[in-house]
Amino acid sequence: MEIYLRKVFKHDTTHEVSVKTDIVREFFDDNTYFTILGKYSGKSFNVTINNATDPRFGGEFKSLLKEEGDIQIDDLILFYKNKTKIELEIIKSKDERYRTLFGLFKGSERHIIFTTDDINNNDDTKNITQKPNCDIPKPHQRIFFGAPGTGKSHKLNNEAEYYFKNDFERVTFHSNYMYSNFIGVFKPFPVKIEDNVGNIVQNITYKYVPGILLKMILKALKEPDKPYLLIIEEINRANVSAVFGEFFQLLDRDKEGNSEYHINISEDIRIYIQEEIQNCTDEQIKQIKEKMGENYDKIIIPENLYIWATMNSADQGVMPLDTAFKRRWDFEYIDIDNGIDDKFKNYKFEISKDGNTVNWNDFRVFVNDILSECRVPEDKLIGPYFIPKHILEKQDFKELSEIIANKVLMYLYDDVGRAHRNEIFKQENTKTFSSLRKAFNENALSIFNKKFENNIFKQELNEEDLKESE
Repeated sequence: MEIYLRKVFKHDTTHEVSVKTDIVREFFDDNTYFTILGKYSGKSFNVTINNATDPRFGGEFKSLLKEEGDIQIDDLILFYKNKTKIELEIIKSKDERYRTLFGLFKGSERHIIFTTDDINNNDDTKNITQKPNCDIPKPHQRIFFGAPGTGKSHKLNNEAEYYFKNDFERVTFHSNYMYSNFIGVFKPFPVKIEDNVGNIVQNITYKYVPGILLKMILKALKEPDKPYLLIIEEINRANVSAVFGEFFQLLDRDKEGNSEYHINISEDIRIYIQEEIQNCTDEQIKQIKEKMGENYDKIIIPENLYIWATMNSADQGVMPLDTAFKRRWDFEYIDIDNGIDDKFKNYKFEISKDGNTVNWNDFRVFVNDILSECRVPEDKLIGPYFIPKHILEKQDFKELSEIIANKVLMYLYDDVGRAHRNEIFKQENTKTFSSLRKAFNENALSIFNKKFENNIFKQELNEEDLKESE
């Protein structure tokens, strides 16, 4: 039997109860509407998953909790899943199972999925099987890609925090990023030494400085039962073949997740690793030798090290990824409309000096329609978070209008729409960017050749207005 265990926080008692995106995917099979049976009341309730920053239980979920005895801080909500049937039970502190179940949480965790044959008479953890620490149900190497502003980094960060807690590191590739940054290099270091007559003099010594990948590999080798993640932002902004060097060979993984082939390492890396493991336990050294050999002369990427990345092929200055590199990764496309929720109805900006406003998402969809008609590829269209969410949430219509003028117009005029200016904009406005900005400030919608039409958010608001007038 599969079980989802949820610890109750103060916020849950006064607001909708949140649930992680990955729990929705793995436990609730990505369903947004299902029936839950209350174990105590025996009643069935229709529950929905409402989209927000974190998904939240909606529908009759609060009614279900009330029927089951309602929740208080530090209560546990237990979801049982047997095939397609889902039941819910609230575990209070006086319940004899409470201590055991509460003890499954580590640190600030409040979401756990595990399996067990019997939860009803559980006085220890012998019949509880938590998902293995290193059994992340995601590819070892994956790249999130999509148009700018679709929330690639946001999605990656959420999954990193959920699966790896604090055991992940981040690096951003750029045009000057090199093998020495990523793998390591010998560097000179100034040291102060005492000469023959007792004077302190400055001298130069050299030591090996590891890059982020080598450090992460060594961490993962030392603790094979703990998953580690390396995040690479903007992976296609550097020459990846040069950055990975011979470590490129290690990206081929076997079915367990270990590198299928090892590489022989240089003497400087071997000496660095020997020095780093001096304080390891005998068991750790034994495990490292199993992967690297008795003399530490070969290396692999172990199964508990994951590498996830983001890329945006629409940006200027990016470098193409060759076929050999790409086939070693799982690519996950982030849809152009990813992350839109009801809050977008409130994101408006001024379109004229008269103070008239238009919905940001309506405007974005309108602009994307124009770009699509110009045969601009989808990965160059504008995502909902092309304007950062914290700016959208300010709800300062005038300020947002200025930001859109600076960011969106520049993107359309000088970047993605440069070859299509006369198709996108009315010709009298395209002589200079200054003239386009001025026309935008007068009337933001009048600068385009295509006529703006209301989109879904505007239509829904109009329907609500009609109901109120009736």
